[in-house]
Amino acid sequence: MAGPQVAGPMDTDPLLAARIGMMGRPMVGGAAFVQRGPRQALLNLVLAPWMTFTLAGFLFLYCYHHLPVLVTMILSLWVGLCLTGYAYVQQRKKDMIYTEALRMSYMLMLCVAAAGVGALAGYWNYTRVSGVQDYWLVGEHRQYTNVWPDELADAHRDASVLVFAKGSKPDMRMAASFASGTTGEKYCVAPVVPKQQDFTNPLTLQYFLAGKDCCTKDEFTCGDAALGDAHAGIVYQEKTNALHSLLFGRQDLDYFKEAAQMVSAKFSVKNAEQPIFLTWVADTAVAHDGFWTQAKRMWMYSSAGMLPLCLVAALGAQAVVAMELEKKGNRKADAAV
Repeated sequence: MAGPQVAGPMDTDPLLAARIGMMGRPMVGGAAFVQRGPRQALLNLVLAPWMTFTLAGFLFLYCYHHLPVLVTMILSLWVGLCLTGYAYVQQRKKDMIYTEALRMSYMLMLCVAAAGVGALAGYWNYTRVSGVQDYWLVGEHRQYTNVWPDELADAHRDASVLVFAKGSKPDMRMAASFASGTTGEKYCVAPVVPKQQDFTNPLTLQYFLAGKDCCTKDEFTCGDAALGDAHAGIVYQEKTNALHSLLFGRQDLDYFKEAAQMVSAKFSVKNAEQPIFLTWVADTAVAHDGFWTQAKRMWMYSSAGMLPLCLVAALGAQAVVAMELEKKGNRKADAAV
């Protein structure tokens, strides 16, 4: 007959009992490492990199123009944390559930990749033509009204918007286009001329309407060129940033200048040394607001498009984890034999 049972330390100390008998989970840093189910693990593998990509685009959309150093620091800090976490998981892998260690490693590396891709996409949305940068520059530069097409372009070098005198219009008869073998796009220009031209005094072309893939031999439809009452333009700003050139190559202005040189050679006219190129618009305020609307749409579209890519990457990571587990099981079986 068994004697009376003596209460052990696990019976008298509930904290000790909870700590030792926590479903046999491995302890990391004094806390149980909870194993997640396949669905929750897949959700984490999808959402963490997707949210990283979306946040990077958000920062470039709303903050980068005014606080570029802060945005760079935030993204660098996040990448640094992910890499530090990855190194920690690799160091403590033996103390963790093997499956969770693999999933955590892949999730952190996917976040690093998403931060890089998100920064690249966000910077492209910021610096592209009619992007976030151009939206802010319209408000930061001067806007001139009642400009005559024969006024020197150098007198309006600080302009973001030019409203020409009524009757000024692009001369479609002198339109030209430059086909880029690098981008595969056609860069179209047409000079802005007065309503009544003085042929006794040859006109030096100072301003050009410009656009991409919007002209043929028979028509010119760049911007609002087809609207008879349109007589204003938003200036194409020079992108002199070295990072822009490194990532995206030549800017659109370089190709517009090539097209303007073709106008000069073809029609035996003189161009200004540095002509101003414009997007021809009927309403400058509407066009300006359109820059911001288009930038937000590009961010939302890129974020939506990234979600299925993150799902594919997560499924791939899950498949790799399954293969690693299978290899580990085979190695244990071989060792037992």
